[in-house]
Amino acid sequence: MRPGSYGWDFPLPRTHTGILQGNGTLGAMVWGEKNVLKITLGRSDLWDHRGGMPWTAKMSFANIRNCLEQNDEKRLRELFERAAHGKGEPSSPSIIPVGRVELEFGKDVALLSGCLLLDDGAITVKAAAGGKPVSFDIHFDMQHPALVIRLPRALRSVAVRPMPAWDSLRERLASISFKAPERLNEPKISGWIQAMPEDPCVCVGYRRHKDTVCIVVPRGETAPIARRTAVKLLDATCRGGCRRMQVSNASWWKSYWATVPDVAIPNDRLSFLYWYGMYKFASFTNPAGVPATLQGPWIEDYQMPPWCSDYHFNINVQMCYQPAYHGNRLENLKPLFDMIFSWMPTLRHNAKVFLGIDDGAMLPHAVDDRCVCMGGFWTGSVDHGCTAWVACMMHRYYRYTM
Repeated sequence: MRPGSYGWDFPLPRTHTGILQGNGTLGAMVWGEKNVLKITLGRSDLWDHRGGMPWTAKMSFANIRNCLEQNDEKRLRELFERAAHGKGEPSSPSIIPVGRVELEFGKDVALLSGCLLLDDGAITVKAAAGGKPVSFDIHFDMQHPALVIRLPRALRSVAVRPMPAWDSLRERLASISFKAPERLNEPKISGWIQAMPEDPCVCVGYRRHKDTVCIVVPRGETAPIARRTAVKLLDATCRGGCRRMQVSNASWWKSYWATVPDVAIPNDRLSFLYWYGMYKFASFTNPAGVPATLQGPWIEDYQMPPWCSDYHFNINVQMCYQPAYHGNRLENLKPLFDMIFSWMPTLRHNAKVFLGIDDGAMLPHAVDDRCVCMGGFWTGSVDHGCTAWVACMMHRYYRYTM
């Protein structure tokens, strides 16, 4: 039988110790200690698309074979290493961190524990205020990039502190042509807008409204558009409040859990791995969200994501989506397959330049969401297991669904 909740004890001193929430596009890691709650936010679609490399005629099987036969490792590496990039341009595409929002309570407050409710994905945080027990809820919208924190009267004097990723990564981001975020501190919206060099902006906006703190993280082609989108979403989120979100989320999760196999495991740790794992799978691969990258929506705020949080097709994507089959969640695979099929012209081009064939498809091991090859690792780039493994995933989907 599925458990109703799982608990964590504070202090939770790092992002990776935090409680996870997500809707496939936006994610939150809830952590903190003493009287400060930290909510690290990430978007799995926040790509800086600059960099990477296309497949060219020089990256052919014949050239690779010749280099190997001549024992010319230097030339072999040069075939798959991107030409020198311009100043201020990254060598490869990457997901960009968003940042976090901190809630600092009074000095007489101590965070004690957090409880994740599997029925609606909400987190209840228990604390002590002046030695008296208090609690508050965090509701994460499964359909929009928004969350709501409902505070009791004893905690409403909380200070909300915006912490853009720029604060931790100023040197790295500035080196690849990012500018400092635009800070927002207005009656309708506080937070920041982070412009991207060539991609749409991201806005983190929050507002205090009665007994709630509402946070939204939309995107927009320009900073004014991102701000207007955030204000509009804040209006709707504040108007609906916790109750609307809680009812909507409960319906979403009820539908999800109704399809997941009910597995009884007579071991608490193994049971946790299964049920929390299937919860994370939903939060990671929501069919209405973005296909799951290496880290999906859970991006640290203090560092660039390892391996750019790209799509690794030489085992990682397959491991991310493995629960879809025996977990009876085949629809969660559709965004991934749709994205791969949209790459077909590029995959056919890759096969053409690599082997000179017109009816093939060749998928490199590491790409962004536009199938731009990360480059620099020739053995991975020509790993034919990647293409075959995706074909196997699609064939299994067919066998399970007919």
